[in-house]
Amino acid sequence: MGGTKKEEQCSLCECETCCKFIPESIALTFEGADYIKHFCSITCYEKWQLHRKTKGTANKDGPNMKQK
Repeated sequence: MGGTKKEEQCSLCECETCCKFIPESIALTFEGADYIKHFCSITCYEKWQLHRKTKGTANKDGPNMKQK
């Protein structure tokens, strides 16, 4: 059985920080060398960045951040 057109148009992803499911088309994304992380808002992205900086894993060149 195939999905409806509405189901096929809206793929969901999970926010890396708060774990809320959001449409992939509106997610903010961080693209690393081997992964892509999704965020529901700039607030969640900033919390994730702060956590990375305190752990010492932040990218020295800065993130490749974009909104789809």
